[in-house]
Amino acid sequence: MLVLPAVKGARVAPAARETQRALEQGLGARAMGRWSVLRRALLEEGQRAVAAGAAGRADAVAAAIAAARKDYVAQQFGEMKRRLLAVEASSLAQLARPEGRAQAVLLNQLLAIAALSAGEQPVADARFRLMLALDAKADIDAGLYPPKVVAYFAQVRADVARLSPTTVSLTTTPDDVELVVDGRARASSESLALRPGLHYLRVRALGYADEARRLEVKGGGGANAETIKLAALGDAAARRRQLARAIAEGSVDARVPAVRRAIAHALGAAGILFWSSLADGRLRVGFTSSPEVADRAAKNMPAAAATRAWDVVVLGKPLDPNRGRGDGKRARGAPFYKRWWFWTIAGAVVAGAVTATVLATQLGGDTFGTRFGNGVQP
Repeated sequence: MLVLPAVKGARVAPAARETQRALEQGLGARAMGRWSVLRRALLEEGQRAVAAGAAGRADAVAAAIAAARKDYVAQQFGEMKRRLLAVEASSLAQLARPEGRAQAVLLNQLLAIAALSAGEQPVADARFRLMLALDAKADIDAGLYPPKVVAYFAQVRADVARLSPTTVSLTTTPDDVELVVDGRARASSESLALRPGLHYLRVRALGYADEARRLEVKGGGGANAETIKLAALGDAAARRRQLARAIAEGSVDARVPAVRRAIAHALGAAGILFWSSLADGRLRVGFTSSPEVADRAAKNMPAAAATRAWDVVVLGKPLDPNRGRGDGKRARGAPFYKRWWFWTIAGAVVAGAVTATVLATQLGGDTFGTRFGNGVQP
């Protein structure tokens, strides 16, 4: 798991300041520092965002469910249905998540009962089927609802058991996404085997806005195809917040190409290379954007690194500190390690390490990815 620090100006963490002092004492262009403090800061930021967002959406669904139950007692079935459909539309991203599955089951149960009470049997069938897709063991409380409702649900359950799954062809942009179907994580694939009826689908990828939708699968041997194109996040702050949330959820895996692209994009990098040195000085490459980058990194590895097993990250094409002035002039004065952008491009740690080492080696103003590799294109 890789994490990115949120550091700028006065927000530079103590570990970063320690490294900055070391640089001022003569380490030159090689920056080596401990980033556990930065990792913890971003993790905590993500945890707060996840907790606040999930709690807000869950509270909205819970309030709608409570009000719908009152509508049922008052026999306001039209209002009951309207209320539940509205909260489903506004909170679908939460309902389609694994942690939202219990509320999704209850919401669809109430929607089915509202439809059945209003004489809308096709809608009741569809919602009871979705309820069972979310939880095959879900049931109706005979103490709360009339026998005809309980019997109708039992018949729907029997009908669902006789249905054979059908193939749904799924096309996503980007290709490598995280997929959740009916509240369960699924391996990202081009096809899904789903029973006919409604299903909840959630698709996410770092660097893109999440997509949640209600999918209707048709039976009878007909073709079922779904195309989902995720919208790219254009705002750097939004990408950083998304990474923080993903880190807090434990879903950041550097083996996934989309994750590497997202990290590179967030850092303004053309390419990234994950590597560590062995005891004998040989380079062990984890994930690379270009073999040429790895080869050049091996030749330029500092002597100190050859005797220790450090997990390090080499970044390509750093953010240009001389752009964005608006007057066309180059910034002068402070060495690169005193500028906030240095702490942004250098701030990455390799997962599993309580303290990790970051190596950012500049060669004539360029880093490995800029001069010697094509890199990961964000």
